[in-house]
Amino acid sequence: MAEHLDDLVDVVETVDAQAQPPKVLLRLVTARFMAKYVEAAASQKVLLNELDNLPQERRREVRKKQQRIVDKLQEWIMAIRPDLRDHPDLHRPISMIYFGMVNWTHTWFDKKGPVAADRFADLVVDILLKGIDGLSPEAYSTAREGLTT
Repeated sequence: MAEHLDDLVDVVETVDAQAQPPKVLLRLVTARFMAKYVEAAASQKVLLNELDNLPQERRREVRKKQQRIVDKLQEWIMAIRPDLRDHPDLHRPISMIYFGMVNWTHTWFDKKGPVAADRFADLVVDILLKGIDGLSPEAYSTAREGLTT
């Protein structure tokens, strides 16, 4: 698990070091994540499903590395849609939508299937970018008037 997570952090840092627009960085990191996930499905499963079984200190270290990855993704999204900076309540949900699309591919993605990993990565980024492009942040305010539970 540690090596897999370190590889993912390295991917983010390597991509971030490139002088590219944030949309390009997002595409690059997603393609590289998918390349890793295709070859490390077992490690990805352990990372996602066994974190709570680690000793507390080790769990803290893993979460800190995961947060570095999430923070960088959020930074790129905010660079793409600067107006979202004024809506911090949306930062985590948008990031988790992205990671939900990518992280769980180990449960279904077949590298011998009809869509190659790099094409799937493009699909994820297109869905995210086109979704946030049309996003009206005010519509998702944490103050949800008229809703009852």
